[in-house]
Amino acid sequence: MSQHFDSDFSYSFYLKLLAAYSARYEMKPLRNFDPTALNHCYLRHDIDVCVDSALAMARIEAEAGYLSTYMFIPSSPLYRVESYRAELSQIRAMGHEVAIHFDVATSAVDPEDRVAVLRTIDEQCARLSDMTGEPINSVSFHRPLPIFLKGPDYLGGRVNAYSATLMSHYRSDSAGRWRNGNPIDELPNAPIAQLLTHPIWWGNKHEAPDLRLEHNYRRRTADLLEGERQEFSALLEETVPGVIRRHAPSKISA
Repeated sequence: MSQHFDSDFSYSFYLKLLAAYSARYEMKPLRNFDPTALNHCYLRHDIDVCVDSALAMARIEAEAGYLSTYMFIPSSPLYRVESYRAELSQIRAMGHEVAIHFDVATSAVDPEDRVAVLRTIDEQCARLSDMTGEPINSVSFHRPLPIFLKGPDYLGGRVNAYSATLMSHYRSDSAGRWRNGNPIDELPNAPIAQLLTHPIWWGNKHEAPDLRLEHNYRRRTADLLEGERQEFSALLEETVPGVIRRHAPSKISA
């Protein structure tokens, strides 16, 4: 089995990865999903932590000629999406898709109640659509639910990023690492592929994921009171449990 790869999360490496995939596939956002089309790779970003990092990656992609899907959590405790209308407008203006990253844990819905989950997704899509002025055409899950994982291609008329078709070849940088090894060395030989990244892990130069979170924590809590900083740190741990920010109290005491 391949060792995981976590030694280069720079934008320059990301562009090399996209170039490698685009030599084999047409690169598309999820809104252009076609289950009958061959040799398409669908680009997606789940925005778990930071909208600013999403905007930075959107610029990198647009300048290189790539379009992808940016998926936001309307119920996120780490960012109030309504506060980022300007950033979402900029991402859309570059040609990227804005879509929903649904988090059951922060949406006050029973994960076993499929009807309630789909109804809440509709409600959150309407909320995001009011901001963007466009319908929301795609959905992904934060910590995917088993009842939807490798399921139908569409949920409520929206592209399901975790459908069986889109998971047939799927690579993700979850927790700041590629579990199947260097993704450039693990290029697929499949008719449809999906490539997921989380912008929080990427930057102009490589940094370890715990350090990325540490820098994000310091920047976003610089003007907060101590209790508010502690709350933000706890929310980071809940949202990204696979990575603990460097110098976090729970890590120091571990």
